[in-house]
Amino acid sequence: MATFGYGTLGNFYYPGSPDTYLYGGTTNKSCIRGSKFSLPEAGILQSITAWIKWSDKDSQIRFGVYDSNLDKVAETSVYTKGGADAWESIELTIDLTTNPSVDAGDYWLVAIGAHDDFLYIMMANSAGDADQGLYKKPGVTTTDLPNSISGHTLKNFKFSIYCTYTPEGGGGGGNLTLENKSANMAAKMVAAGLI
Repeated sequence: MATFGYGTLGNFYYPGSPDTYLYGGTTNKSCIRGSKFSLPEAGILQSITAWIKWSDKDSQIRFGVYDSNLDKVAETSVYTKGGADAWESIELTIDLTTNPSVDAGDYWLVAIGAHDDFLYIMMANSAGDADQGLYKKPGVTTTDLPNSISGHTLKNFKFSIYCTYTPEGGGGGGNLTLENKSANMAAKMVAAGLI
């Protein structure tokens, strides 16, 4: 397995800035937020992990992957916070509902949060490159991620979110390609004086 994205715990700006809110009561209902990262090789997407801070039980969150055109590639199921009403900061991993095979390139890793009451769900972030961070406010309480994202705002935020994937070549040079296997066998035969 390998990962792409940003796994370092960033900052939770509460209560000063709403820029990390996935859900912020009546003014920031169900915000979609995320960042663009480069996948260095073709792979099969497995799961998404993000640093989340939230308070009330029954809060909900979903992660998704979008391509460079902001068309949805895959998403997770909805995760619901259990336990008591208490502030909690966690590194949350949710499996994708499908495991698409994708090419190397730029992808957006996003999250959306929801609750039926006034509370805050936040995703940690750090300063990123220009237009690396995405913000979209649907204006309704939902955990549904759209098939494509438009009408969004870009900022220089690098959210603490990453995707785990399986390299299609096996990763780490552990698997030889068919061409390499043939060349390797030929070299052995030459060394043995067979050809």
